[in-house]
Amino acid sequence: GAVLGAGDAASSVRQDGTGGVSIVTANVLAPSANGIEVMSGANSLGGIVIDSTAGAIRAFNNGIEVDNGGEGLVGISAADISTSEGKGIEVTLGELSTGVSIDSTAGTINSDATGVWVYNAGVGDTVIFAADISSANESGVFAFNQDAAGSITIDTTAGTIEQGLYGVDALNDG
Repeated sequence: GAVLGAGDAASSVRQDGTGGVSIVTANVLAPSANGIEVMSGANSLGGIVIDSTAGAIRAFNNGIEVDNGGEGLVGISAADISTSEGKGIEVTLGELSTGVSIDSTAGTINSDATGVWVYNAGVGDTVIFAADISSANESGVFAFNQDAAGSITIDTTAGTIEQGLYGVDALNDG
């Protein structure tokens, strides 16, 4: 089914417990907010998994926004994402996080800001597989790993990146 919403996000999860978060969606429509939003506190141990490949995300702000302050891996699989003013996918990893894997090869990302944006202050790797990305004003893919993080892998061979700034912008201090 479809998720329709307003407020902060069409689908919003705040995790301060010790478990993980798993979200599986079809179509998500958020005409004045983020599509899917997950905020995880330092007590979270199980990681975050989001699968939106069964449908499209249409959002005013970010299509998918994840802030993982806890332990565990963030895994995102997405198909079509379209945003009016935000990023397609935005992921921020805190010091306890063990990495991120993003696969958006099942569809396209059309965004006003960066298509896929990752800031990794954790201890794991940043892995991004992307197909077609169109970013009006910023980079197609942006990834930044701080000094404790591992490697950055970005594979865009499944499609084309059209951007307003950089196609791929990556900085690894790890």
